Amino acid sequence: MAILTLDHVVKRFGDFTAVSRMSFEVMRGEIFGLLGPNGAGKTTLLRALSGLLPRTGQVRFAGQDISAASPRETVRAGLVHVVEGHRVFTQLSVYDNLLLA
Repeated sequence: MAILTLDHVVKRFGDFTAVSRMSFEVMRGEIFGLLGPNGAGKTTLLRALSGLLPRTGQVRFAGQDISAASPRETVRAGLVHVVEGHRVFTQLSVYDNLLLA
């Protein structure tokens, strides 16, 4: 069963398209990563999924359609953002770094 489904998610800033028709599924128990160069739209997509930015397209999280009125707390609780190596605080534990993410 898919825990997260995106269907043609788009995020634009004026004439600039940051995320273009993104579609994929993440299955329950699966570890999924977004990889790409700076400016590829990774952070923008995460912000749009968590409700911090408006977006178009259909998104289902834990079986719930969050395309219209997004329950931000539900989505944010299920997303984990692991930062690049140079942003990890080496004096903190892995757990503490994840809490800051």
